Amino acid sequence: MNVKIRKRRSNSNAHFKRKVKCWVTGTWVSSSLVLVFLLSAAACLLVFFYSYNCFFQRIRDNNHSKGDTKNLYRNLIPNPNPSQPLIWIAGLVLDKDDIKSSVTNTLIELNCRHNIGIHVLMKSEHQILPFRKEWRKKQSLFFNDRKSVNDEAGRRSCGPVLIQDQNSLLNATNGKFSSLHSYNTNRIDKISALRDIQRSMLHNIVTGNMQRQVSSFTKSTLEGIIIIADLDLYKIPDAAQIMKQIYFLQDPNYPFDAICTAGITMNIGGLSRTNMRSSAFSIDEPWYYDTFATVFLPDTFSHPLKRRLIPYMYKGENPKLIRSNNQYGNFTQVDIFEYFVNANQGEPVAVKSCFGGMAIYRANAYFDKQCEYRLGNATRHFFQDYTEKQQQKYFEQGLHQGNIFRYANNKEQRPCEHVVFHDCLNRVNGRDFRIALNPSLKTYWKRDF
Repeated sequence: MNVKIRKRRSNSNAHFKRKVKCWVTGTWVSSSLVLVFLLSAAACLLVFFYSYNCFFQRIRDNNHSKGDTKNLYRNLIPNPNPSQPLIWIAGLVLDKDDIKSSVTNTLIELNCRHNIGIHVLMKSEHQILPFRKEWRKKQSLFFNDRKSVNDEAGRRSCGPVLIQDQNSLLNATNGKFSSLHSYNTNRIDKISALRDIQRSMLHNIVTGNMQRQVSSFTKSTLEGIIIIADLDLYKIPDAAQIMKQIYFLQDPNYPFDAICTAGITMNIGGLSRTNMRSSAFSIDEPWYYDTFATVFLPDTFSHPLKRRLIPYMYKGENPKLIRSNNQYGNFTQVDIFEYFVNANQGEPVAVKSCFGGMAIYRANAYFDKQCEYRLGNATRHFFQDYTEKQQQKYFEQGLHQGNIFRYANNKEQRPCEHVVFHDCLNRVNGRDFRIALNPSLKTYWKRDF
């Protein structure tokens, strides 16, 4: 009897142990499954929030590139110090890799040392975000490498920077610049439309109110400075030279409203004029580059006759200031540069139009509501019914006054956009608008003719 009882108790204990073991095993497995589930859920949440943030960051970046709204400017452009004149650099570039390191270094110094705003219209949309990241790194490096700047300025901040996509911006203007697509455009037509868009946007930024018209000027526009620059140049004037010219323009007694740089290229690998003329010149002489944008006073277009749309010298032009048809002729681009250096002992020389890769304007002159870079369609087709003899007679009789096509070239069959803009400012303001070329401010083009 006792044996049977002991056996039952032994079997009962074994059964209880098996139950406990199964319960412990089951609990461990369940706990493990719960733990795996919780970890998976946490991982999913992390992935979700990361994707959510990346998605909306991309939307914000696209809006920064494409938007032309009040909220965009309020969120993106820091409020300038109201006690300081507002200064902006406006540039066009196709590709971020076209901006040379020497140009970038000067822009960074102007942006961070002098708090100058920078507005860039870039054609390659996919490069805008990488360009922004690179710019932020360079801003940080600027302060890390120049601790004394922090002590002098008492800050570690730079001026606002706005980089936008050219094509998206054209589409966001709601047809305001639809004339860009109304005819067979060429390179200069597109550039002129982009410059007008950028000018309109800069005015909105400078005035601080997207609803104001171009005719409304605030204290900022009256004291401000706008610098127009081609950002694919090989080199631009250093920051100290640019700031010196800005200070001159901010002086109300300074006689000019705009100053152009002397755009030059080096005749690298070309023929030496030693073999072309009796006077010996070095092959490394500076050759003035931007004849297409240059009009001497009172009204002589410096572009050679063979490259003009109407290949005749019109009444009133000074033949001594027109570049020779032969690149190495009697009046070359070397002579044009020397003319500017010697005409006023190295000081700015008054002209009717110029550019040279960079031009610095007083904002109130630059934002004149009556002028723009684009050509009107009526002006564009003015010559379409003229025969070559009629065109020649037109110029010989001095009937060119009021017709901008006297400055047109035969390649794009239109004038330079800077000539169009300056011709308008001259006509609208008369002697109240004065522009000059400063031969001490040099930009360099790393290409031959």
